[in-house]
Amino acid sequence: MYERASILLKVANLTDANKTVIIQGLDDTTVMPSQAPLLSDALKAAKKNVDMVLLPAENHVFVKPNSLELVCSKLFELTGVDATGQCVYK
Repeated sequence: MYERASILLKVANLTDANKTVIIQGLDDTTVMPSQAPLLSDALKAAKKNVDMVLLPAENHVFVKPNSLELVCSKLFELTGVDATGQCVYK
């Protein structure tokens, strides 16, 4: 089952055109925060374009306005669209 679910075993399937952004809540109780650096390191070792964002005091679902703004801006960055004024949460 691990082999089917593990993204670490699928790193080689990503093309060089893909950028991967890993966003991990440091208080995540669903996916252990220690998994994010492992995935980032595997992607870097495979010469993939990767960015990792660690969100302090966030669980698996992000709820803090500053975290939501950061996630929003990262998603806009991936698409190449200007996020000015788009990622404001109160």
